Amino acid sequence: MAFEPWKKHPFLTRDRLQIVAQILRQVRQETADLHSPQSGDNGWSLGCRAYARSCWALRRAVGDYVWLTMVREEQNYRFTFAIGGIPIRFYHGDSDGAPDKYATITDGELSQYKLAFGDEDVEIADVLRIAIETDAAGAPTAITLVQLDRQNNPIDTYMIPADNKKIVPLQQKGITLPRPKIEPLKPKEQKRKNERDAG
Repeated sequence: MAFEPWKKHPFLTRDRLQIVAQILRQVRQETADLHSPQSGDNGWSLGCRAYARSCWALRRAVGDYVWLTMVREEQNYRFTFAIGGIPIRFYHGDSDGAPDKYATITDGELSQYKLAFGDEDVEIADVLRIAIETDAAGAPTAITLVQLDRQNNPIDTYMIPADNKKIVPLQQKGITLPRPKIEPLKPKEQKRKNERDAG
């Protein structure tokens, strides 16, 4: 039977997962498009830019979605967000296991689980991660929600389908206003204005 995360965590709906995945997918694609090896960019610069921009895009999206929140971490370089109170972290790589630094439970995650489940002694048997797989150029190929046990073994995976109808703008488009029409006051209106000003 396929893993349906909303059965274990009802707040992790298909639509919410698709919105978060679309944000991450869009950032990765834009970052891959900016990558320029002929100008000195390398895998490290691509990864750092993609990570920083992904964090920024998710932080900005908090204002658009009430179910999306940031989880406060004690260490600044860690980034955790929550969907409906359920903490999740993301990483670049395959869904068959996260890099070790992403497999461990962070202080922020632990606090968030206690808050979400209202249990100070909550036992955490597994964690949720989003794996972002890319091609050699850095463009996204698959985004998967991975449920990992404490030994970093995938228990279940849910490949989040792309939903091109849910395009999420990372920056609002500006609007063009017409130039203001400025006309001098007519003599009658000017006389009334002078009288009002004189009081």
